[in-house]
Amino acid sequence: MNGSVEEHDPPSPQSETDSNISIDSSEFPDYFTERHGRLFHATPSPYYLPADHEELYRLDLQHEKLKALIGSNTFGPASQLLVDEPGQRKRVLDLGCGSGIWIREMAEQYSHVKFIGIDLFPAPGSSHPPSNEEFAMTAHFECYNMESYGLRIRDSTANLIHCRCIYSGLRDFRRLLREIHRVLRPNGLILSAEIDFYNNIPGVIVDSMPATRWVFERLRCYTQTKGLTLAFQPSNIRSMLELEGFTEIVTREVEIPLGNWMQEEVMRAIGSKAMEVAIGYMGSIRPAVLDAGGHTEGEIDARLQSAIGEIRDSHGITMNYILIHARKVA
Repeated sequence: MNGSVEEHDPPSPQSETDSNISIDSSEFPDYFTERHGRLFHATPSPYYLPADHEELYRLDLQHEKLKALIGSNTFGPASQLLVDEPGQRKRVLDLGCGSGIWIREMAEQYSHVKFIGIDLFPAPGSSHPPSNEEFAMTAHFECYNMESYGLRIRDSTANLIHCRCIYSGLRDFRRLLREIHRVLRPNGLILSAEIDFYNNIPGVIVDSMPATRWVFERLRCYTQTKGLTLAFQPSNIRSMLELEGFTEIVTREVEIPLGNWMQEEVMRAIGSKAMEVAIGYMGSIRPAVLDAGGHTEGEIDARLQSAIGEIRDSHGITMNYILIHARKVA
């Protein structure tokens, strides 16, 4: 990764620039591989979750939950930054864009902005197709491995970079922050948002959720072999941002209820979606837990079912949604 990187430079089968990426059967092996009945990206990336319709539905549901939680698709000074200014076409990147739902909604709100979504694979489709007729003029998606190639964007060309729930899928998050700093324009903004599940509930699951604890331990064993860290440390991210030259760093934490046990109607709805997302996550991590080894498929499936039961029966558990925004020095 360096300042000489130009758009569309690195050679890779995962490099598309159409607003709606589609592939035919002959290209399928370039993008996807099957494991334990689920589709995964076919790249060297350590990202451990599937890349199929089932997972994208879960991610779209997670998007709805998180948007409802903070009341917007953005936070911090992002809305002021994206105000239309004559003579300037602003540019926004969404790293790890999934189905593209965040970009699709943002493109409807900010039709004067150019949006670029980057992920490992072309999304099979979204349950939220774009309604903006000029979407193809406003946004496009690219498929490549950011860890291998960096960001295929020229220096100082993006006004805002959005990255949500990608920390646990990267070996070197600081390296990505360095690339983000390179690509941002002076006064440009990074929005980083992560769900801190693993740090927030161990005390609860040690005593009352043994199957869930067992599943997470097996998942941790698998991800460690890939060089990944599941636990998100906001203080570490702040330090990384400072080291890479970012300023005006602001951190905010919002609680996500797991289940509909809160009194407020809005939070009950958010909690219900969080429960569905969490249960879907157990299915998504099944291949990784199986590949951790040491147990039969039947034993692992029994533990996963017990863990799902524990999650359904849980009460009073919250997760932290950690929002961090920072600015590149002018």
